[in-house]
Amino acid sequence: MNNRSSMNLNPTERRILDEALEALGAQTHGAVKLLRRPRGAFDPRFDVQLELELHGQKILLLAEIKNIDRRAALAQIKDQLERAIADGFPGYLPMIVAPYMTETMAEECRRIDLPFADTVGNLFVRTPTTLLYIVGRPRPDHMGRAPRGITPAGMKIIFALLCKPEL
Repeated sequence: MNNRSSMNLNPTERRILDEALEALGAQTHGAVKLLRRPRGAFDPRFDVQLELELHGQKILLLAEIKNIDRRAALAQIKDQLERAIADGFPGYLPMIVAPYMTETMAEECRRIDLPFADTVGNLFVRTPTTLLYIVGRPRPDHMGRAPRGITPAGMKIIFALLCKPEL
């Protein structure tokens, strides 16, 4: 359970949010601007409320800041945010803010209609009058990738070798 105020993000979440919003503005050549981060009552179902402006249209968002690596997690987060919207945030859209979204994850967001922004400028936002979909921007070198053995299959092999060294 999240026990922090929607405006009391930890330093990593704040950095991810700031970098993603900066990249969003840069990728859209200033067409998307952060108007404000509304201060709201604590709600464990989202990390931050955002109010953006896109070509004069205000977009209200409930955002969850997460490092996402599984498609199933996207649907869970969207469901969590949509419940919050239904319970008292009418007119808001759900959004995921991530350090980096792969093309596969971006396509899944588009498929389930979940807006997202990442720190390198990949984004998806759909309103009744506008569609922004930018993908394929490369993962920054400083983010690196997990070593090849640190995958589900690799971890199974490591576990087997630890349990039975003769393998």
